[in-house]
Amino acid sequence: MNSRLIVETALASDPTITPEQKERILAGYESPEKKQPRMLTRIQVAERLQVHPGSVKRFDQRGILTPVRITPRVVRYCENEVDALLKNRG
Repeated sequence: MNSRLIVETALASDPTITPEQKERILAGYESPEKKQPRMLTRIQVAERLQVHPGSVKRFDQRGILTPVRITPRVVRYCENEVDALLKNRG
């Protein structure tokens, strides 16, 4: 049972909560399609692709992967993009 369903059930059983309050509470629960993709470190990407972390750095320099710069020295990679690269490589 997912958490949204649990909250909906609890809200339905509480007569003191107004419909507007229920909508506002449930608006905080996003559908799975709207979830932010998981971000991976360079080391995590290297482990998934079974390459050296330096290769991952070269991949982003060549435009194969798109890094998300958190700070000038910290980068993350979108899990979906890494998975797509794995599928195309295989």
